Amino acid sequence: MSQSGRGATAGSEYLGVQALRCFAAVIVVVTHATDLWVNHAKPSLMPQSWGNGAVGVDVFFVISGFVMTMSAPRLLHRQHPARLFLWRRVARIVPLYWLLTSVRLALTHASRSLMVHGATSTWNIVASYLFLPSYSVSGDIRPVIPVGWTLNFEMMFYALFALALGLRLPVLVVLVPVLGALSILGFFLPPHPWAILAYADPVVLDFLAGVLIAMTVPQWKRIARVWRVLAACVGIALMLGYTPSASISVLRILIIGGGAALLVGGTVASESDLRPVLPRWLLFLGDASYSIYLLQGFTLPLAAVLLGRAGVFAGRFGRTTGEALCVVVGLLVTLIFASLLYQWIELPMTNRLKQLPVARG
Repeated sequence: MSQSGRGATAGSEYLGVQALRCFAAVIVVVTHATDLWVNHAKPSLMPQSWGNGAVGVDVFFVISGFVMTMSAPRLLHRQHPARLFLWRRVARIVPLYWLLTSVRLALTHASRSLMVHGATSTWNIVASYLFLPSYSVSGDIRPVIPVGWTLNFEMMFYALFALALGLRLPVLVVLVPVLGALSILGFFLPPHPWAILAYADPVVLDFLAGVLIAMTVPQWKRIARVWRVLAACVGIALMLGYTPSASISVLRILIIGGGAALLVGGTVASESDLRPVLPRWLLFLGDASYSIYLLQGFTLPLAAVLLGRAGVFAGRFGRTTGEALCVVVGLLVTLIFASLLYQWIELPMTNRLKQLPVARG
């Protein structure tokens, strides 16, 4: 199973990458599903959230660096590689994001009680559509769709990558100084006086890790199978076993970013072993990972309503079972609706845009 009609790139031909997309999206949803328990369960149940699933974002960023770099050689022989690259990224990212942003604004206008973090300002709305960091009314740097903050980083990375393609420079010549400077600044800047400084975050090194993995794929594949598998397992253990912290630290970068790199590197190096055994449903969910990621802000509130009516938050099933039900129900509702969204809306929109002449260069 490939990109299900999206027009596969060199990087996306790695089915292991599809499985990792599913993994990353699911653990992010699981973290936000545990937030339902924290936000709604009565205090006597001692509600606690599980924050480790946020490392799925690091996995997404490493994958992005890997896939873009693997795809670049196919673009360099084109007359306008940067324009073609950007159009394909826009076709892939923008339509669904703009659609769901508009839906969220409509729902927020209809009833603020329907959506968490519903308050917005005019600039926050404009910046959300432009993929620029901006402050929400609550004082946080957050777009209309809260999880969309990651897309601000993705678009910044795409712009740098397109610059390298347009100038026909090795991507590292552009990426290393810019991403390196942003990551270093992240350690020294005070809490962002301007929203645009949100880009100064060591998380941008995840993109660079993905680029380096793509450039060293032959070396990764020469590693013995047992070490490749061990690398992926160690990567998962590091990410899911680390206690997350809101503060930026070198330890966090090494453990989370390094863990994501080990997981992606070990997985792409084991492609020949994984390809025959990966189930089609897993690859489908990997294709639908973008819908899964964006839709959770809509489906988890729906899951909260269902859980509340079942008495879960009131302690009807106890603490352990209540937490588990939040995860199971939240995840199932999200996967079902996101699969429908992907099949009926995201995929047709993306395919139509990729059939335009500009998409073919």
